Amino acid sequence: MSAQGQSTRARLIDATRLCVAHGGLLGATSRAITTEAGANLAAITYHFGSKDSLVDEALTAEVGAWIEPAITALTGDGDAVARMLRAAAALGAAYTDARQHVPIVVEALLAEARSSSTDTPTITLWRRVQALLRDEIGALNAHGEIPAWVEPEVMAATIMSVAIGAAIAAAVDPQGPEPTRIGAQITLLLGAVYTGPASGTDA
Repeated sequence: MSAQGQSTRARLIDATRLCVAHGGLLGATSRAITTEAGANLAAITYHFGSKDSLVDEALTAEVGAWIEPAITALTGDGDAVARMLRAAAALGAAYTDARQHVPIVVEALLAEARSSSTDTPTITLWRRVQALLRDEIGALNAHGEIPAWVEPEVMAATIMSVAIGAAIAAAVDPQGPEPTRIGAQITLLLGAVYTGPASGTDA
């Protein structure tokens, strides 16, 4: 693909994100997108096959930009607690760094909720983070570092649910608590259930 072709493709994705952010999925018409991108209508079909495919890729990219910092934290160095705390902080920081894009994340998640597919790129990303969280919590549970009542699968889903809630809260009430403060509360809650290595286990 030529440099010009790559530039047009990238412009269409960025334009789609802006259109969704400002007008929701209904506002992301082919004409609005191409006008924003400075491209012709045929460019959408040429680069993506259809407008729906373009929108799907743009939304997946937005969710990926939000979730990838958490994946990096969860697969980084340090013990399980440190990785989870960094992941919670990363999710909050991702909102603050690009708060104007929060409506796009919300639109993407709502689109997934309406989709009949169970293996889209966005869902795959979501499941990856949840599985990483589950495994970290499970390791802490197995070593007696958190109470036995903490169910890894359920706790991982709880953390992800709070992350969605933070996104929706930021979109609905921009004057409300900063997402980083919500992330800090989750960090404190995670710390509150951490009891340290059980006697006789490795730290």
